[in-house]
Amino acid sequence: MNVGFVTIGQSPRRDVLDDILPIINYNLKVEECGALDYLNYDEILNLKPENANDYILISRLRDGREVTLSKKKIIDRMQDCINKLEKNNEIIVLLCTGEFPELKSNNLLIEPSLLLYNIVKSIIQPETTLSILIPSSSQINEIKQKWNFIKNLNIYPISPYQSSEKDYIKLSKKINKNTNLLVLDCIGYSIKIRKLMSEYLKKPVILPRLIIADLIKELTF
Repeated sequence: MNVGFVTIGQSPRRDVLDDILPIINYNLKVEECGALDYLNYDEILNLKPENANDYILISRLRDGREVTLSKKKIIDRMQDCINKLEKNNEIIVLLCTGEFPELKSNNLLIEPSLLLYNIVKSIIQPETTLSILIPSSSQINEIKQKWNFIKNLNIYPISPYQSSEKDYIKLSKKINKNTNLLVLDCIGYSIKIRKLMSEYLKKPVILPRLIIADLIKELTF
């Protein structure tokens, strides 16, 4: 089975796949494509949001730097990646929890945002206290819209690419003690960070990487 991974940043995303592939425990053939592949840093800077009304995305470059992107400026590049990958891959996986209803594929397309949203909605009630981690405070408005069925919603910005363990420990002390569920709403958050937050909060934590890994395993076993 061949699986193609699309990142909104640059490929390869070893930081993500090194978490996902060992869980699958299957000899998959993997191909990656990034929306920012073959662009230099100045070209990438031109893809930043223009105003507060832009749908804002945060990603990682090949050299580890974090970048802020406008969805409307990279959506065509993401579709190009899908078109390229679906020629040789039965399954296409988006490595982003942003919402992308514009993207289409003739093959199976795994959209983490839909998975995450529907899983959370299936296990909690509107009165549940839900806490969300996101990469940047600039994304708060779009996250409020995404999770608008929750009355008790707490949003905490922390970069998955620039923050230290101490930063997460410090944040854990600020998170609402009435939280019933913590969602790490970005592909950039790792299994290591999930474990750390779970240990300090003593609450259930949902990590998109694990959801993706479980679904790929189910589809390719």
